[in-house]
Formats: sequence, C-alpha cells, structure tokens
Amino acid sequence: MRLREFVNRKQRDTYNKTRLAALTGREAEEDRIACALLACNYSRIHGDTKSAQSLIQMDCVAACFVNGGIWVASNSLRLEPEDIDEAIGTEYYGNDVYIVKNGEAGKHAEMQLLDELRESGMLKNEAI
Repeated sequence: MRLREFVNRKQRDTYNKTRLAALTGREAEEDRIACALLACNYSRIHGDTKSAQSLIQMDCVAACFVNGGIWVASNSLRLEPEDIDEAIGTEYYGNDVYIVKNGEAGKHAEMQLLDELRESGMLKNEAI
C-alpha cells in the first residue's frame, strides 16, 4: 500500500527525490524534458522576475516518447519551437520533437497528449 506524504514547497528537495524515485527511467527523462520546456516557455512568455516566476505552477508542460519522437504539450497552448531549441534542441538524442496542440487553452497538457494518441489510433478508447 502506498501512503500519501504531505509535501509543501519549502520541502522541494524532499519532494523532488520522492517524485523522481517513483518514476521509471523513461518517465524521469520525460519529466526532465517537460520541466526544462516549462522553464524556458514560462520565462519567455512572462519574464524571469521573481514575481512572474512565483506563478510558474499556473502552467504545465507534458512530454512523452512516441514512435521515435517526443510529443510535448502545454496547458497554455503557447509552446513554440524556440522553447524547444532553448531547452533541449529540436533533435533530442535522435528523437524529433513535436508540439501537440489539441483543444482549447487551459486543457491539461497530459489530456492533450492522450487525446492526440487516441485520435492517431495509438491508444484504445475504452469506456471507464
């Protein structure tokens, strides 16, 4: 049984270790890609001032490896190729990077990726 552990922002070091320990190697790499993209994208859009950066949690970037490529999406739908270039490069260890925009701004990045996978026939559309 997994127990939930309360973690607040003052416990960042503990949180990151706990979070990364729960991920497989591939998931950890996807997480690192998403974090780098979020940092570059959010700073480009909102600036790098302390007050602007304090709201970075208001956006999200998700990434997943798909058939030799990396698909990325953001809640704000404002992810641009220049963010990819700055954060990880357009070809990340031989994987092309694709920006997915599936839905309206505000739709969770993870859901955009899942919907794109479903619509591409790569994920079964099973009823809950």
